[in-house]
Order: sequence, then C-alpha cells, then structure tokens
Amino acid sequence: MKELFHKIVVDDYKLKLAALLVAALVWFVQSGRTTEPRSSVRAELRVQPPLGCAIIVDDAEGRRILGSDDAISLRLDLSGPKSALDVVDELPVLKGLWDLSNQQVPDPGEPVVVPPELEPEFFEGLRGVTITSHKKMPRILLDTIIEKEDIPVRAQIVGKEKIKPGYELVGDPVVIPTKITVKGPSSLFTGDVVALTVPPIDVGPRTMDSAVEVYAVEIDGVTIDLEAGNKILVNVNIDAPMSERVLENVPLLLPAENDVALDERWLSVRVKGPPDTVNDDLTPEDIRIYVDIASPFMSDTDDNDTVSFQLRLLSPPKVELIEPKSVTGKVLSDPR
Repeated sequence: MKELFHKIVVDDYKLKLAALLVAALVWFVQSGRTTEPRSSVRAELRVQPPLGCAIIVDDAEGRRILGSDDAISLRLDLSGPKSALDVVDELPVLKGLWDLSNQQVPDPGEPVVVPPELEPEFFEGLRGVTITSHKKMPRILLDTIIEKEDIPVRAQIVGKEKIKPGYELVGDPVVIPTKITVKGPSSLFTGDVVALTVPPIDVGPRTMDSAVEVYAVEIDGVTIDLEAGNKILVNVNIDAPMSERVLENVPLLLPAENDVALDERWLSVRVKGPPDTVNDDLTPEDIRIYVDIASPFMSDTDDNDTVSFQLRLLSPPKVELIEPKSVTGKVLSDPR
C-alpha cells in the first residue's frame, strides 16, 4: 500500500504537479470563454436605403414603408464570452443601423428582397459576440421611389356609431385638395390607381364642424407620408339631426318688375333643416322662396313656350329646399 501511494503521489511529483497546473490553467481559460446563448434580447434596427429608394417591411401585420426614423423591433439570440454578454444585459435595448446605401437601385416596379444578414457591428455596444439567430425579423424589400400626379383623394370615416346622441354626420366629408401629386414605392403604383384615401378619421368624439389636417395617404393599406410642408384638409360636418317638413301654399317671390307668368304662384314644398327651425312652429309665411327669372331653361313639357325657372330658398337660414327645385311658366315679352 505504501509503495502504491509512493508510486502515485511521490514518483515524478514535479511532472505531475506541472500537469495539474496546466489542467487548472486550461480550465480557468476555458471557463472565461464559455459561451452562453441568450434568447429574447430586444433590439431596434433602423435601415438606411440607397438614395431614391424606400424600404418596405412585410410581416404578419401587412406591408408598411419604413421611415428614416422608424425601426424594426426584433429579438436576437447571442453567444460569446460571458463578460461581453454581461455588457449586453446592462442595455435596456440594442439599437442598430443596417446601412444598405451601397445596394444597387432596383428597376421601377421590381422590388428586391434583401436577405436578413445581420452582423453584430450593426448594433451599438454589441462587440465580441455572435448573432446565432434572430426572431420576428420581417421580410425587407428595397423599392425605387416614383412620382404620380393628379391622383384623387378620398376621405375614410370611422366611428359613426359612436357619435353622441342628438348629432349626426351631415353630408360627405370634403377633401381639399381633391387631387394630389405623391411620391412612393413603385410597386404600389403598378396598376391603375383609382384613388388614395386618407388615414381613417374617427368622428365619434366630434360634436361640431371641424377641419382635420392630414399628413399622409393610404394605398392598398400602405401609408405614404406627404412631403414636408404638404397637407390635406378634410372638412367634417357634424350637427344635430336634420328634420323635414312639407308645407302647403308657400308663396313664391318675384321681382317687382317682371315679364313672366308662372303656372303656380303657391306651392307645396319640402324643406330640411335644424330641428330648432324646421318644426311644427314653421309656417308657410316663414318660407321665402325666390324665383330666378334671369336664367330660364327648357322644361319637360310639350309646350315650346313653357320654360322652367330655378327656385332659391332665401330664408330661414340653414334650411334646404328639397323639392320642388323649379317652377314652370312663360316669358311674356323680351326683357330687352
């Protein structure tokens, strides 16, 4: 037993001690280099396109144009020395820039898919580690920007069901200007563009007329920002519900001096207006309808001498004449 111990421990002890020291050193060095995969490292990546190009992001939520200040949110799996990964852990989010400015500009209408080859150098503070995988990375398309002129613009209204009781959307929203020139990715304009729409305007919270300023338009669900300094106005008219009434024997007003003979001087008319005006208290005498004899036009009758005259409602204010719109009669003599 003594000889065995002597053989194992004492004999060549210097060589064995050196081997032990080498093993300890290897273990120490290797432990410092141990890689630890880290998942769910949050990152935000901006993409710099070539001049005259746009970046289109295509993911589960649909397509969108990536602006110069917009970033793609994704998650990275990293491996590397523990000391380097500890530095990453101290960062709330990795911020990076993917510079594609040296990429070849694609032909109009032929966007190019950019392979997602991410490098650690893209991200601030990411040194000495390897990106083993990335999650939630959308498809990136590089597309040429073109200009389209005189495209109609339409309003897009939502929230009608949320308008407060006693109010309603009156008429259609008015868009100013009705046509615009827009710049955007060529792939969005491959076919005939019937119209652009403004982003949805929620009319639910509104209880009065208002002009909504819009700085972007949409085509096929993709939002295009207008160029700096440009905007679109959408006039939305919200008021109390209009009420209607039919009044009999409403007198028609003619100029004091006239050369016409009307087939009817008192009419049954239908008017529409605010309920505080168009109600049971409204009488035929409250309605003032003027006959425009200066611009007669041909009537639908077989009598060639019979013409029609436009009717214009003068009062009450905010009241609209629904019907009739004109009255027939004859011009008795040449006004000259």
